[in-house]
Amino acid sequence: MGVQVAPVQRPLTDKPKYVVSGTLVEPLRWRKSSLLRGDPVTAVDQLRRSRDGVLHLIGSARLARTLIAAGLVDRLRLILDPVLLGGGKRLRPDDGGLRSWRLVEATPTSTGAILAGYTRESS
Repeated sequence: MGVQVAPVQRPLTDKPKYVVSGTLVEPLRWRKSSLLRGDPVTAVDQLRRSRDGVLHLIGSARLARTLIAAGLVDRLRLILDPVLLGGGKRLRPDDGGLRSWRLVEATPTSTGAILAGYTRESS
């Protein structure tokens, strides 16, 4: 019997992945992964233009803040969890700029979390 791959895991395994890091120098061993070098805003903007603008960021609030501040994020998909723990991670850039987002979808889960989608409002 073969190994079963969960539906959430499949895109992480099968699709290209790009890693932004200021410390990694070794080639990445994760299947279909590439290291983006240099300025992350420039690297992500170039990648975004070459991939019809569709990229997904998973797991880095710091990179998300940087890309939001640079105006490179058009849509946010957030999981709002009913658990408060520690200080949390902020998505809001530190520059104090106004950025408006419009809720376009909200789906409650059986655990009480809400899957929410927001699009960037035009300035």
